[in-house]
Amino acid sequence: MVIFLGSAAIVFLVWWGARSVFEGTVTAGQLAQFLIYALMASGALTNVSEVLGTLQTVAGATERLTEILDTEPSITEAATPVALPNPPLGTVAFRSGQFRL
Repeated sequence: MVIFLGSAAIVFLVWWGARSVFEGTVTAGQLAQFLIYALMASGALTNVSEVLGTLQTVAGATERLTEILDTEPSITEAATPVALPNPPLGTVAFRSGQFRL
């Protein structure tokens, strides 16, 4: 909607400026200068809607991260944990493995 309104305003300004040049109230140089400034201003205003959309996306992602952080883990701690050897050995054992086709 913001982009449409910005484009409609530019079209209106071009129409109004062309009419003013034909009537002789402004020169073509003044109209060109005004249109350059108007295009820069409308470009900045249409970018505001893009920034607001990005902010809404960030807000949604932040809400989802908060939900994930508040989730209770389904893995529980062992009642009697076994301590690791000191120093750690770093060995891996493969027991009771079976291969099937």
